[in-house]
Amino acid sequence: MLWPTMILSAHAVTFAPKALKFPSRATPPADVVVAQLDALRRNDVARTYELFSRARRLAIDEAARGDARHYEVSREVVLQKLEIALRDSCPGLIGHDRYEISSSLAIREYDGVHLPQWRCRVR
Repeated sequence: MLWPTMILSAHAVTFAPKALKFPSRATPPADVVVAQLDALRRNDVARTYELFSRARRLAIDEAARGDARHYEVSREVVLQKLEIALRDSCPGLIGHDRYEISSSLAIREYDGVHLPQWRCRVR
């Protein structure tokens, strides 16, 4: 649902729709996977990171720290570490020219607290 926001000008008051957050709880997991694959195709590691769940982003941030002495790590370092991990674990995924989702499995459905979790096999 689009919520109107008010835009004021010297001459008139108009309403413009507020941008919807993507992904949201209502977003089907397949749509998120397609958006992630599209971002990876464009070599957009930053957008790929943004499309991960908050829990996944926290895990990525934690892994980028290296050890407990590195409390704050810059976004650039986090994205570099993510890109290295993606290139090591999924060669050819960043910058790919085509993909096929061959299967998917629901690990967890939305339970009122946790977002749905899916695993997909991509070729």
